Amino acid sequence: MDSSSSLFPTLISERLSLTSLQDSDFDEIFLLRSNPEVYKFINRDPSREAALGFMKRVKEANSTRKSYYWVIRYKAQKIILGTICLWNFSEDRLSAEVGYELLPIYQRNGIMSEALNTIIGFAFQNLQLNCIEAYTNFENERSIQLLVKNKFELVPNKKDVDVPSNIVFEIKNIL
Repeated sequence: MDSSSSLFPTLISERLSLTSLQDSDFDEIFLLRSNPEVYKFINRDPSREAALGFMKRVKEANSTRKSYYWVIRYKAQKIILGTICLWNFSEDRLSAEVGYELLPIYQRNGIMSEALNTIIGFAFQNLQLNCIEAYTNFENERSIQLLVKNKFELVPNKKDVDVPSNIVFEIKNIL
């Protein structure tokens, strides 16, 4: 991770580099956000204009630490594989929500699991979070498998009031 707190944290794992979103990433972010397999369980506008607006909001939220949104790349490549973020922080900044998406061609290769583990470590060690939540559609089997594999537990009584088809998982900081 970058040692300077004024810079957005770049996170490095065994195979991956998680970096801040740049204007030059637009075409790849648009490709990701407009892929029907990626937004299958998410209600979103797949247009170029929506992707541009999204990038503007992300960059603003990253600069003010309202969220942390990383693009995922292999260390030795520039191409974007997917994204992962911490956002929707609680008022006391002790919990946050994780969100992620990965181009279908890169799925089933352990990429998102590696990125998620990296984010969990950052959230618990650097941000001192107590809990990370994940909201996913009850039919999104791959997302559910990813969360369970990474020690998230279903919170059966918690509901997503905005998206009734979502179920909620969480992982707590036990350090």
